[in-house]
Amino acid sequence: MKFFLGKGVWFYYLYYFHAPIVYYIIYTTMFKLFEKVLATLLLASLLGYLYDKVGFLAGFILGAAIDTWRHLLIKKPKRKQKIMRQADITDFIVSTILLSAAVVKADGDMDESELAYLRRFFTEQFGEAQSLEYMTIFKNSYQGDFDIKETALNIKDTTDYETRLQLIYILLGVSNADFEYNKAESKLVKEIASYLEIESNDFDSISAMFSKEMYDYYKILEVTPAASDKTIKAAYKKLLVKYHPDKVAHLGEEMAITAKRKYEKLQEAYLAIKQNRGF
Repeated sequence: MKFFLGKGVWFYYLYYFHAPIVYYIIYTTMFKLFEKVLATLLLASLLGYLYDKVGFLAGFILGAAIDTWRHLLIKKPKRKQKIMRQADITDFIVSTILLSAAVVKADGDMDESELAYLRRFFTEQFGEAQSLEYMTIFKNSYQGDFDIKETALNIKDTTDYETRLQLIYILLGVSNADFEYNKAESKLVKEIASYLEIESNDFDSISAMFSKEMYDYYKILEVTPAASDKTIKAAYKKLLVKYHPDKVAHLGEEMAITAKRKYEKLQEAYLAIKQNRGF
């Protein structure tokens, strides 16, 4: 019992059981809980039953090796790709405008630099004529009230993850338009990111894209300054795929410019670190 409590390997004693029905009950009732060590548990118990302590030890070693090999081969499931209809794309654009208005209004003051950023953004993405229409929607949204959470959840349900990353990049651009940290606006963008189920490392990575400090370059690549050159190169290659403009090509050519800028921010961070380290 002392060994049981000290080592925490309760299945060491399974070889004392000498009835197959006992093993069956254990495996069927605890499969989900012990799925990661199933081979270890099964072989240790079975060989322990057949060959006593020596069998248990051999089964434990062999089972552990099988479990390790099995889980190395299992890849994490990819996020299900959502196909956006034209109506969904239009809703996404309008929702982006609504949430941009909410971010600007978060501190109770609409800065001219934020308006200039939005005008430039709408003009570059959609052209002069469409920009005027979207600025009108923005001003009406700024003056009115709407449910921020419901708007964000609607986007989450109708878009894929990469599209939601693009939205966060746009909202952080609005928040940082005056090149000053605004606590209220930053807090709201983070709240919206939680509704969109944006992972914290992705949020921090995109947030760092609006800074030119060396430490933030590391954050963009989702690594620390202590990371090895090999780790940095691997992280960069992984993010090149995640942030590639083709990931949001379904949004149309209008969003291509912003997607390309986000991609360039990633490249800028890697080149800065590469130059700083000399690799």
